[in-house]
This record gives sequence, C-alpha cells and structure tokens, in this order.
Amino acid sequence: MYEHKLKFLREEWQILQRLSQEWFVTNAGEIQIGSQSRYRYALIKATTNYNVSFGFERELIVVFSSYERFQARSIDAIDNVYNLVVEKYQTKRIERICSLLISKDKNIEEEVKRILRESEESQVIVPISYHDFINNQDPYFLKNKFRNSFYDRDLFGMTFALKKDLYFFGRRNLINKLGD
Repeated sequence: MYEHKLKFLREEWQILQRLSQEWFVTNAGEIQIGSQSRYRYALIKATTNYNVSFGFERELIVVFSSYERFQARSIDAIDNVYNLVVEKYQTKRIERICSLLISKDKNIEEEVKRILRESEESQVIVPISYHDFINNQDPYFLKNKFRNSFYDRDLFGMTFALKKDLYFFGRRNLINKLGD
C-alpha cells in the first residue's frame, strides 16, 4: 500500500489510516473513467468483528471521489475497480454486495440514497463524506454507517422480480417449493 501513498490526497491518506485501525487494507490504486475522471481506491478485508457482524468474507471496494459535487459516475468507478481486480488477479476476491464510497461532497449520503431508491437491485453502498470520516471521533462511527446502509434495504424482499443475481440468496427454499 505504501507505494500508492503519493497518489492519495492528504485527507484520503488520513481516511486510509483510520480504516486500517478496523480493517485490513490489502491493496490500493487509481483508475481513470473517461478522459478526465480519476478515482483512487482501496481494497479492504474484514476483521473478525466485521466478518461476524456483516458476514463479509471477501474484500470490499473503497472508492474515493475527490470531487466537491457528487456525480453518478462515482458509482461506475466501483464497477470499474471490480472489473480491474477480476481481470488483474483472475479471481473473484471482491464482495459484490457492498462497497464504500467516500466523497468530498458533504451531501453524499442523500445523493446515494436518491440514486439507490431508483435502482432496487444495486449493491449496498456505504456513503461517507471526507469531512465526516475525518472529524468523527465516535469509535462505532464506521460500524454504524454500515448498519445504516446495510439494514435500510430488505435484502430478502420480494416486491420486485430479480433482474440480476446479486441478491439471489436466501430464496432456495422458495424456489424448491415452487419447483415441487
């Protein structure tokens, strides 16, 4: 991770330091989307505490958006990092159900909630502003952010038909019953 230190902004480096107190930071880098959009990212692996609480077995993607205003392409950056990692390592080591999006936009939570309301099958995105991440001293701050983002969504809901296999879990008994 240290060879990537120079690419990260000072605030992002502070956030990575704080993340590393609760998670294993396993990789980091930078990607470009289009001709001008650049995003830094990190991969984090859950410690036992997060693994037990949320069931994370694979690594999560953390995308840093250093733009003052949130742009929807920041969410595209998550998919681009996923594709980059799969292509580079020829393995699916990334947890697709959840990612972190850390942004300079102080209204990032409202913006992400608005977008996720429009797309019922998108992954859980934990949105956090740089300001909140750096300035909050609550030892449960990050875990509470996960709880708020993760449990806002009914992962077993049957309101809409599934179009992707991202949320196709916990339905085996139902499928077997229908098949019988």
